[in-house]
Amino acid sequence: MADIVVIADDLTGANATGVLFENKNCKIATFLDLLTYFKEEKGAYKDYDVISINTDSRSIAKEEAYNRVATVTNSFKNEDIKLLSKRIDSTVRGNVGSEIDAVLDSLADNYLAIVVPAFPASNRITIGGHLLVNSIPLERTDVAKDPKTPVETSCVSKIIARQSKYKIGSIELSSLKNNDQEIIQEINGLKNEGKRIIVFDAVNQQDINKIAAVVSELKSPVISVDPGPFTLALGVKSLSSNGNQDSSILATIGSATNLTRTQVANLEENTNSLLVLVDSKKLIGAEKEAEIERVSTKILNNIDNYQIVGLVSSKTEEDVFDLNELSKRLYLSRDQIAQKISDGLAVISRQVLNAAANKIGGIFITGGDITIAVTKAIKTVGIEVQEEVLPLAVYGKILGGDYDGLPIVTKGGLIGDSDAITNCINHLFKKIN
Repeated sequence: MADIVVIADDLTGANATGVLFENKNCKIATFLDLLTYFKEEKGAYKDYDVISINTDSRSIAKEEAYNRVATVTNSFKNEDIKLLSKRIDSTVRGNVGSEIDAVLDSLADNYLAIVVPAFPASNRITIGGHLLVNSIPLERTDVAKDPKTPVETSCVSKIIARQSKYKIGSIELSSLKNNDQEIIQEINGLKNEGKRIIVFDAVNQQDINKIAAVVSELKSPVISVDPGPFTLALGVKSLSSNGNQDSSILATIGSATNLTRTQVANLEENTNSLLVLVDSKKLIGAEKEAEIERVSTKILNNIDNYQIVGLVSSKTEEDVFDLNELSKRLYLSRDQIAQKISDGLAVISRQVLNAAANKIGGIFITGGDITIAVTKAIKTVGIEVQEEVLPLAVYGKILGGDYDGLPIVTKGGLIGDSDAITNCINHLFKKIN
């Protein structure tokens, strides 16, 4: 039986959510309807990890939409699945409230519907409970004029409430600055008020990843309600707990260019990643060992929760310091300072690899000096070059040393567009899977 079941109100939406799991070492299928799934012997499709069932219910009467979704939910509720997802349109069209009710009515009374309408990669974000599309309130987009399913408000809770009998709570963006336990307390408070549908704000993938991390710690069972990214983030955790998650990628990003910082921001916004900022100055002097231990420990303590883990030498211009000034103060040349930093980043990478080798399926490195330092630190004799990922970014496998055969992508610090690192790491995932 599948680990994740997605109930989608149209076929393209079913495909859109399923394909998000492409790089997660999953076997994925979309079925045209419930009968298609069950037309053969029940176990015929048991080897799929993620399945999407199309109910084709977006533009039909809400009562019929309810019945179709309830039928699918009841068909799976007694199966050993890890996550049930109610896929909604990224502009919240259709019978959203009625279909959420159909799922909740079919399940035990302790289930919560966690609604995360944001899809940052498609420029859909939620702030103050309102959905913005390309920074424009939903009600002022062409969706308001949709001939079949017009949307007349940007407020997601109001859209759901028009068809749902359940009380609705909301958790706004400011709450996501709190720690996990504080957010859990807020969720439980809403639940105690009788609210079984909870709508979250989110403006980037980091917000969605945090919501997934919090929700995965809840004692109450949940269904995910979203256009895909939240189901992916929560589903990855379910797959991981079931032993099906693919290996993580270790990223060592030592280049301090503006372009690299833009690429890092793109990676963090669009992937399930944890990139720990290294205080590079501490790698030069007496605090070196403590900083190496701090960064290594943080990565290792969180590696099970992220597909991409790693370290980065700068995220903002404030993280870059004046080498000339530091050189004069420490009586070291610029090259000596740069080498100490590279060596420190390499030691962190080696420590993470040594401690979690069975969890890391490949490594990504950007910055020429850092690449040399890391490959030396793990006693590599070279890289078997296999193909070009993009100009001046190469995929290959490590030759010799402690990690012979480990897939690797290397990229220059001044290479590629804003999504270059993201594309390189996605390429690496496809190769190792």
